[in-house]
Amino acid sequence: MWKPRLNPVTARRLRRFKSIRRSYFSFWILVGLYALSLVSELVCNEKPLAVRSDGEWRFPIFFFYPDDLFTGSGLYTRPDYKLINQSPKFANSKENFMIFPLVPFGPYETVSADSIKLEDVVFVEVSRKQLVGSINLDSDMNISRSTAAAGFFDIDNERDLRGVSALEGSRLSGDFQAAIQARFANESNLAPLDEVLENSNGMLLKASLSSFSPRARPPSSVRVTLREEIGKDDTLKWAFHSSAIEPSHSGDFWNKLSPETQSEILAAT
Repeated sequence: MWKPRLNPVTARRLRRFKSIRRSYFSFWILVGLYALSLVSELVCNEKPLAVRSDGEWRFPIFFFYPDDLFTGSGLYTRPDYKLINQSPKFANSKENFMIFPLVPFGPYETVSADSIKLEDVVFVEVSRKQLVGSINLDSDMNISRSTAAAGFFDIDNERDLRGVSALEGSRLSGDFQAAIQARFANESNLAPLDEVLENSNGMLLKASLSSFSPRARPPSSVRVTLREEIGKDDTLKWAFHSSAIEPSHSGDFWNKLSPETQSEILAAT
């Protein structure tokens, strides 16, 4: 038997490569996977390997057949073989059948909505949108400017906040007020400060001051960031059953929603 004559250096390198068992077997695994990729359409494809229909064999994996050939629909487009396989012509006859690949799915397959299995119960979590805003205070603790802060003071218009005392809509502690005045005094090395407080409507919010370093001139205003405190109890969990018209454990919040909003939620689930 003829064998190729290798250069002694090449032969020595091959022997060394074979002695490293992990590399040697990895090489053949890669060769096997590459060979498998060459016939991947025979392993994974939405088209059947063979079709037995009307006493004849057909091979859609290799040839194109129009839809009319199997259904008589008059359509000469690409057939949906899985749908045809469920038709009475194939489902009720042993003489007509299809042989699909091991994985009967392909990259160009269109999945119909009817074939998707839906759960009988859909769970929805409803959480409040956190209010976040800021106010700029002057040295008299009056609001000189505000951004999205009207909701913290139960005021509809943002412009109406100008000139309002920050002490009216919130209960700032003495330490927090002192920290604000320290910034007006242009003191050095002031650390950030957070304080949880309650406004006049009973809303819990967090007031925050950023760190401060001395400037050439004392600031004319100090910004306070306001964030609504939202706890775990503010998150609602609903379970929508397929036959129900409202979620279980809906509570009063569901009843407060408008019929249009309820319909939108039900349609989305």
